[in-house]
Amino acid sequence: MSDRFMPRNRSVLLEAGGDPAKFRDLLTATKDYIGGIVVPTELALWAGLSSVARTVNDAAPPVKVVYGGETFPNFGRAMQSGHVDAATLSGGPNTLPHIVPELQEVGVASVVGVTRMKDGPIVRLVGMGVRNFLVAPGEHFDEPVQVLEEELPNNYDLFVPVHSPEEIDPLVSVYPNTRLHVVVGEPIYGAKNPGIAAVEFVTALEAAGYRHPGSSPR
Repeated sequence: MSDRFMPRNRSVLLEAGGDPAKFRDLLTATKDYIGGIVVPTELALWAGLSSVARTVNDAAPPVKVVYGGETFPNFGRAMQSGHVDAATLSGGPNTLPHIVPELQEVGVASVVGVTRMKDGPIVRLVGMGVRNFLVAPGEHFDEPVQVLEEELPNNYDLFVPVHSPEEIDPLVSVYPNTRLHVVVGEPIYGAKNPGIAAVEFVTALEAAGYRHPGSSPR
């Protein structure tokens, strides 16, 4: 079973800020360029997770809704009732084997952080059907990606947090066949014009060989 959820032609996952008053304007400015939007805990609490998801589904149907907060009891059912497409997860071998199936049961994908994870737990996640992996750039980047390349050659989605478009080309040059998604937060949501900021990241991806819809903010 595969839980890959991001559109093939959109590889920017936007982390939204926590201000509900700015969320709709942020979505309007970036919806033509992003593949998904991460809803943090503070935004979900202030505006309601299902309300945020409805806003995205009504205004930007191709954009996927990703919950980016902490897990809690009955997490899968809460994600289902919140109408999200995926949830970011972190944790160890004692928690993830319970949460991932809970989300799979209700059709919600998992994006699992594996930056410092050992080979064995990563292989077990692969066996459970996880295909979305979050790896922070830095000294621990190569180890988990090499495991994924061995276990799932060309068959997984790699989510990498970046802070500037200049960080993208080195990632693509090292892993040219990986289905890469960049995770961007404040450089877009905190920009004077989030649409232009989003285009800068899309342009960097295009220059590295990725194809994206749109070329200028509307």
